[in-house]
Amino acid sequence: MRVEGIVFAGIESPRAVELAAFFADVLGLPLEEEGDVRTLRLPGGDVLALIPPRFLGPPSDTVLGFLVDDLDVALAALDERGVERHGPLLQSDEYRWQHFLAPDGRSFSLLERRR
Repeated sequence: MRVEGIVFAGIESPRAVELAAFFADVLGLPLEEEGDVRTLRLPGGDVLALIPPRFLGPPSDTVLGFLVDDLDVALAALDERGVERHGPLLQSDEYRWQHFLAPDGRSFSLLERRR
């Protein structure tokens, strides 16, 4: 497995709508809304999501998504180490991703760009 960077960050906030508008205004980033989630897409395709309280399960209040070169290889490496997957394998037009749990119970994700 080779990690290529962090391409997703989700931040839980009681003022998620206001925080998203602040970042959109100050940083000049396009703001997208889907339900209670506000996302800001950076020029390179990275995403910052602002989410309402209790959207994530404790103890997570932030989710980081690590870009990997091969998701299947990365998931096999997690499985070999006994790392618990969290939820189903997901995909969008741009990515395939899988959430997993760290030893402290926080949720993180591994993402692969769809070719």
